[in-house]
Amino acid sequence: MNHAPAKPNIESKLFCPRRDCPCYQSLDNNITKDGVYTTKNDGVVRQMFNCGKGKHRFSETGFCDLFGKHGSFKEYEQMSKERA
Repeated sequence: MNHAPAKPNIESKLFCPRRDCPCYQSLDNNITKDGVYTTKNDGVVRQMFNCGKGKHRFSETGFCDLFGKHGSFKEYEQMSKERA
């Protein structure tokens, strides 16, 4: 009998990446999902978030160095891993 390995229960806390927000990188903030959008260049659906205390929205890639650059999400993921 083959059983698929159990997925690890990893919960990551979201924080606001907007430098001018009073809650910048604060873990004491309520970040919620707030819709999605589709990129023009590769049609990838990306998540939008709402900063509860800062009262603004941001995308999952909105405040990274690659925002507005033309490339695939795979390239974004590779760059993120290199910086970690």
